[in-house]
Amino acid sequence: SSGINAESQSVLFSFFPSMDSRGQILVDEFQQTSAEGVYAVGDVCGKALLTPVAIAAGRHLSHRIFNSEPDRKLNYENIPTVVFSHPPIGTVGRFPFSLPLRPLLE
Repeated sequence: SSGINAESQSVLFSFFPSMDSRGQILVDEFQQTSAEGVYAVGDVCGKALLTPVAIAAGRHLSHRIFNSEPDRKLNYENIPTVVFSHPPIGTVGRFPFSLPLRPLLE
């Protein structure tokens, strides 16, 4: 890349957010990336890869930034999903394998 010196590269790369080993952008619970003032929502974050979830996350982000609602964030715990098969399958909440193990009878 001609015309870009080490200092320019340092400034340029400071705008790129951190990513995990799968190339997903790392964000906190408020969609903030490691780059100051850079947010990410949707499939690039690797969480709940559904269009309505990305729309909801974007809405929460815009409310937080433009409506002075600093604590507004999307709750990823109870997102309904569906598989369009025959018969159709739907879920809400966390999958059993992601729940902590505990005895059935206590």
